[in-house]
Amino acid sequence: MLLGIYKSIDDAFVLWDTYGFPLDLTQLMAEERGLLVDVEGFNNAMDEARERSRNAQNKQAGGDIIMDADATSALHKRGVAATDDTFKFIWILEACDNNSWKAIKASKSGPVFSHLFFADDLLFCAEASISCCHTTTRVLEDFCYHSGQKVNLTKSKVFFSPNVNPSLRQHLCGILGVSSTPNIAKLLSPARRVVLIQFVTSSIPAYYMQNVALPSRICSKLYYLSLFPIPKGIAHRLEKIQRDFLWGGMGEEFKFHLVNWKQICTPIRSGGLGIHNLALFNQALLGKWLWRFATEKRALWRRVIALKYGSLVGDWCSGPVSGPYGYPEIAISGTVWMARLKNALVRDVLVTHGPNIHWDVRDFREAQDWEIDLIAKFMDLLYSVNIRHEEADAICWCPSRKIFEVNSFYKLLQPAAAQSFPWKKVWRSRAPSKVNFFIWTVALGKILTTDNLRKRRLFVLDWCGMCKRDGESVDHLLLHCPIAQEFWDLAFSMFGLSWVMPRRVMDLLHCWPGLTKQKAGDIWRLIPNCIMWCLWRERNSRCFEGCEMPIQDLKNFVLNTLWKWAAAQDCIQYTTKSRNLALLAKLNWRVMEDSDALWAKTLKSKYCPSDIMDDRAIYTGSQFLESVGANSEVGIVLESTSFYAEQGGQIFDIGSLEGPFGSFQVSNVQIFGGFILHIGSFSEESGRFSVGDKVICKVDYDRRKLIAPNHTCTHMLNFALREVLGNHVDQKGSIVLPEKLRFDFSHGKPVDPDHLKRIESIVNEQIKAELDVYPDPVRVVAIGRKVEDLLADPENDEWLSISTELCGGTHISNTREAKAFALLSEEGIAKGIRRITAVTTDSAFKAMEIAYSLEQEVNDASKLEGRVLEKTVASLKSRVDSASIPAAKKADIRAKIAILQIEVKKAQKKIAEENIQKAVKVATETAVVDASDGKAFCVSHVEVGLDAAAVREAVLKVIELKGISAMVFSTDETSNKAVVCAGVPEKGDRGKHLEVSEWLTAALEPLKGRCGKGKAGLASGQGTDASRVNDAINLAKTFALMKLR
Repeated sequence: MLLGIYKSIDDAFVLWDTYGFPLDLTQLMAEERGLLVDVEGFNNAMDEARERSRNAQNKQAGGDIIMDADATSALHKRGVAATDDTFKFIWILEACDNNSWKAIKASKSGPVFSHLFFADDLLFCAEASISCCHTTTRVLEDFCYHSGQKVNLTKSKVFFSPNVNPSLRQHLCGILGVSSTPNIAKLLSPARRVVLIQFVTSSIPAYYMQNVALPSRICSKLYYLSLFPIPKGIAHRLEKIQRDFLWGGMGEEFKFHLVNWKQICTPIRSGGLGIHNLALFNQALLGKWLWRFATEKRALWRRVIALKYGSLVGDWCSGPVSGPYGYPEIAISGTVWMARLKNALVRDVLVTHGPNIHWDVRDFREAQDWEIDLIAKFMDLLYSVNIRHEEADAICWCPSRKIFEVNSFYKLLQPAAAQSFPWKKVWRSRAPSKVNFFIWTVALGKILTTDNLRKRRLFVLDWCGMCKRDGESVDHLLLHCPIAQEFWDLAFSMFGLSWVMPRRVMDLLHCWPGLTKQKAGDIWRLIPNCIMWCLWRERNSRCFEGCEMPIQDLKNFVLNTLWKWAAAQDCIQYTTKSRNLALLAKLNWRVMEDSDALWAKTLKSKYCPSDIMDDRAIYTGSQFLESVGANSEVGIVLESTSFYAEQGGQIFDIGSLEGPFGSFQVSNVQIFGGFILHIGSFSEESGRFSVGDKVICKVDYDRRKLIAPNHTCTHMLNFALREVLGNHVDQKGSIVLPEKLRFDFSHGKPVDPDHLKRIESIVNEQIKAELDVYPDPVRVVAIGRKVEDLLADPENDEWLSISTELCGGTHISNTREAKAFALLSEEGIAKGIRRITAVTTDSAFKAMEIAYSLEQEVNDASKLEGRVLEKTVASLKSRVDSASIPAAKKADIRAKIAILQIEVKKAQKKIAEENIQKAVKVATETAVVDASDGKAFCVSHVEVGLDAAAVREAVLKVIELKGISAMVFSTDETSNKAVVCAGVPEKGDRGKHLEVSEWLTAALEPLKGRCGKGKAGLASGQGTDASRVNDAINLAKTFALMKLR
């Protein structure tokens, strides 16, 4: 049969088409037997079969116009996307229908998987057999042919289950033409990112101490925070990174953490920085899966989980999961586990009497102390629901109008902030942001005055650095010091106001008045910031530098600073600057008008050789004009220009073209076919340009000074990447903006944290070395050596240790102008392509300052106690995640917060014990008095807040000691709520006529509260109007007297 099987082309084609026999294997077997296979004829037969298949499909569709594969391929090349992507799966579905593709099942009764999408990857699922592999190959070939796309087999992998024979695995890989992988998780990015975060955090302690900045986005991607519960250890280490970077910056020098970390994590309106708590935010993101499980009934992932773990009655959530990572994790009130019927429906426990409803929720055991408050909240929740019999059951999200939102869930998880803070006066003033941050620390009383230093156990001479008499505190130094008083008196006299200084800076900011006139009001709001900032600078100058400015010069400095800030925010016209600009503009026009004069030619050749140009063309986008007026956006082509057109990743320059008849504002500069187009419009209604006019190019050099350091640092970054990662690194793109730089490069895997440290260190070492930057006339940019030296000895190996590239962008003249380099993030954007985002100059320093400030707050929190510590720690956790600081610093800060949380738990336990002792003491003393008066009951009011456990313990103690009925009230003024517990002795006759739930229900009526049925002679409840607690006490006494008379 083997000798005659290849006599015709059809035989070889039938082997492939029917049995999936590869053509190359057929050729190999034929050669061994001295036979030949007509490959060209085989391909023709294959094309004919495909053509018949396409014609049959088109005929069935009934279409007169046929689009062949060449036409669809042409559309794809033109960038036209397919309207319907269903064609991608036709061949898979057909193969499943004729059983040539044997898909896999999630479980015995679960759904069948033939293919899955994950991001931009397609995952085929089939039986590990030769026939399925041949079918897979055919499906991919048909898909590529009809779609015009290609499958990259070198990047594709195949994963086998453990029970597949190794020899069969090798054979199947040969059929598919791809290699196998032992772990499918390596192909999926979330698993890879989890491995990455574990690797980064495990190497952070030794890494961040030697590094300038660690990219925080490596360890804080929201993508996997929404998929996996973040381990506590990793969360704590990331928080520690935040704290350390906020207060310590990029240096190794120790710096105090000024503000408590819990305070930092509170919302801005409450005196914090509004940094997200990583753990709470992780919970909020994971909470969305709970919502989706209840609402997406037909989703594939939901069906798989329901089949694996089951679902509870009502199908709202999955069954219990005993593993460490239940998915989705079920959050059910603890009262459900106490109920007699755990799987009861609403109709089983809801009792209706006309318009009135009653929830018959009965427990099978006595509630624990910690469960009483939970039961009360659960009952409040039940009675707050409006039941409508005519509507179908549905799940809704009350905080955001029935649609679940992560942000609203996160706000619910956050603890409520009780502190009032003048956040608008601090953060919405028109002072520089650094000054606003300083005022924030001042308002909290955390700057390092001598009293704060002594609190930190630094024993310094306690006297004021300005007046050198009284002890130095924040309020004294900035408000009540005699020298400070002179500045405040100067400010009030300038505006004709009389003012009595408050006691604290916080009070000053709270009550600082506003003025009706807008201009004067803007300057008036700057005065507190300006005076306190200048006083602090002068105090530090006197203490650390020994330089003391005379009082009159200091007043002039304050006024000058105030005027500069006001001019920068357009509150006033800064006269000196306006006059200088006017003189410069007049000089420019005289140069243009007297261009033939000797002095003008000399000035142009020396100072502005390319600033005065001829207007060569005016283009509207569709036609060329001879002249243009106002209200038109056009592009102007000049003879030559000093503007930089967008290219090579660097953004364009902006500025203006000044002509004899107006100012043309340039908002964009692009290059087309070698022509540089200045795009913009006139700023005046009377402006007009004509072809041939002479114009002056005025580039916004302040903006360019922000772009140039970023561009030069991309060259140094490219050099550092090659030095650390190897010569395979190739630039794949970049963008240079005033606020940041972004650099894309080729690299097959995430960059190791140690490598990131070395990369950042190399760039910062070049900045600190103050190397000259040499862009020569043909734009060869060399950092550290002159281009002439490179050309004189091109074979010198020394040139391999410096950055040298071809570039036409704008650069700094010396690396010191970059000041600092902070690598903010490193991430993958495509297969084999990585992206680095970084900042330089003041933006890099700002990142360091934020890290130092956060860490200082955490250190301050360690000195707090009790409920203040508890609120501070909870607030700090919520602010850690959003800070743009190195990841190592963030992890250190979180580790410190973890230590504080342990202290919080100890403090909570101590407070609970104290509340029990306090409540028992007051209740027993009241019981002794009432028992001596012959009463069979006592009603007392204790001050333990909403501590239901303490109130319950007091009731039990009274019953135990005196054997009489007892009711104990406790209120909380902040929330205006009250907790009440009542008890009746089960033994004896003294309380047999008093039913505990009736007694408690009557007492809770003035408080607008509810209670449960009670058990074993005890009942608890909660009220929402604590202001009427006295009425409730009187009503409780009256009710008991009536029942026990």
